[in-house]
Amino acid sequence: MRFLRRDKVGWGLDAGEVVVDGRKAAEALDLVPYSEMKDVIEDGEAGLSVIRRIQQTAQDESNFRDGFSYPRESCGFLSPLPNPNKLLCLAGNYRMHIKEAGLRASEHSGRMTPQVFMKPPSTTIIGPFDPILIQQDSVAVDWELELAVVVGKRGKYITPERAMDYVFGYTIMNDVSERRMNSGFVDRFKREFDPFFDWLNGKWFDSFAPLGPAIVTSDDVDDARQLSIRLTVNGELMQNSNTKHMIFNIPETIAYISSFMTLEPGDIIATGTPEGVGMSRNLFLKPGDKVCGEIEQIGRIENIVQREATS
Repeated sequence: MRFLRRDKVGWGLDAGEVVVDGRKAAEALDLVPYSEMKDVIEDGEAGLSVIRRIQQTAQDESNFRDGFSYPRESCGFLSPLPNPNKLLCLAGNYRMHIKEAGLRASEHSGRMTPQVFMKPPSTTIIGPFDPILIQQDSVAVDWELELAVVVGKRGKYITPERAMDYVFGYTIMNDVSERRMNSGFVDRFKREFDPFFDWLNGKWFDSFAPLGPAIVTSDDVDDARQLSIRLTVNGELMQNSNTKHMIFNIPETIAYISSFMTLEPGDIIATGTPEGVGMSRNLFLKPGDKVCGEIEQIGRIENIVQREATS
């Protein structure tokens, strides 16, 4: 995870009641003192071995008492990867979500391909507890909780059989979406593809990708195909499903994306959302709402909705 403490950003391990400073712990253990989380991922197995060594030593909290660990409450959790090279997302990857949108959900077959789009990472990604912003052109802001895959190494033309070797770990993302983009445009002339671009551009607003709270390495997740996924708004359960309901699983998704673009360490692939979004019930986020998302074995994010400050 990445954290903020006394105005300084660091990376480390979430060890329950304490946060272990990864760089300082690595120095103490005579390991590579990576300066950023992305550096750890880019170093592949060597980076993972540093994490595992710190993790083993941190089992005894007394090993890191002298400035190497901090009380959890003294740290602010940041997005674990603030600006990956690519933030890739899947649309329509759960049948019940497709159906609630009023569309026909086809059975998965070799004739189908995943529907992939991108979000601009440098402006959409925020921390796991940062505010989601209702902006000037926001009309119908919706939630979409998703399991996010963190790519661990560079690859292209990856086969499904080898795909999991390219997974560094998992985190949580909320693919926040503006559902009525350009609806306030008076006397608008609508071209054939305008509805598609309205949908796509509605994914790109600032703050529309809360991410975190940490990256759980793939060896610490029992089975990413069997994780419960839940989202509440103001305590009311909205989404309640399981990753087993994905149409395209993670290996298939990685294989498809890598067939036309090179995947790089630190790239994020959000794997789609289950049913329970606000659009299906004409219910949208407003300032003051609390959105909480939780995925089994991965963690929990919590974001308050705020109106964007204007100058």
